[in-house]
Amino acid sequence: MAFVQLGADNKVLKESIQSKLAAAKKEPCDAKLYDFDDIFYRLFVDPDDRTKLLIELTTPNWSAIRKKGAEDRISEVLKDWVKSFNDDGASFVVPLDDEKTCSKSVEIAEAFSKLRMYALGGPLYQYCKALQTGNALKESFDFKLRRDTYCWIVPKGDRIAVVFGFEFPIKTDRIIGNQILTEFLEVRRQKDLQSAPVIAYSKDAPAELKGCKMPSFDKEAFLGYFTILLLPSHVKGTKIDKTVENVIGFRSYLTYHIKCAKAFFHQSMRARVKKMLQILNRARYEPDDKRKKKKIIKGAK
Repeated sequence: MAFVQLGADNKVLKESIQSKLAAAKKEPCDAKLYDFDDIFYRLFVDPDDRTKLLIELTTPNWSAIRKKGAEDRISEVLKDWVKSFNDDGASFVVPLDDEKTCSKSVEIAEAFSKLRMYALGGPLYQYCKALQTGNALKESFDFKLRRDTYCWIVPKGDRIAVVFGFEFPIKTDRIIGNQILTEFLEVRRQKDLQSAPVIAYSKDAPAELKGCKMPSFDKEAFLGYFTILLLPSHVKGTKIDKTVENVIGFRSYLTYHIKCAKAFFHQSMRARVKKMLQILNRARYEPDDKRKKKKIIKGAK
């Protein structure tokens, strides 16, 4: 089974910001853009004041993550444009009348394209950074990543265990999701992937969650627990950014491949049905009066 690696950036957000900064004539704008994990953005240029672009981030779990690394991570990467933090997310202001800023439209748009990852990945980045510097945090942290996924970050001395609890209300999604997660376990056993994070998948809560807060899952929709164990080698140097992006984006990655699998099955079934209909049409019985009768011409003796 082949998988496609999803990028952590939002292409639509990136292109929208870049076009606004690079445009010779600044036009008013009020648009909402949606992202994975129940996040959405607002881009606003006031018709009466076209000298600045307002960018707003809104995420349902902001109150849980803002003081656990989300604000710090956003401030670290986007400090030049942060306007304020509120109860629902963050807001930014990018000047449109500054030639120096507009000349860096590509770099600025690239920085904002990963805004979702800076917010949701802030807590994990904080733990990974502490592990990288040798000052590992001791207290675990749990939060609702999205309405159907719960996440625990559990430090274990020289390693970090990230555990996801998945819910899939649709039965077919659970069946395909179970197969994909099982495939991950099989692939991880390959010799050339021994340096990859250790993973585990089970229906029962793993030992890492002992003593942690446990939410009430929907028994029918619950798929299971998926654990990713991160070691110091996984957060060494510049690896830390990619590690956080891959781990926090795992739920979106899983959902994407479930949808791809369903689309492939539907396409295959349609092709099979089309072929069967062609066979049936060729085998259709024709009444005697519509058949071409053979004429027998008898030769003279």
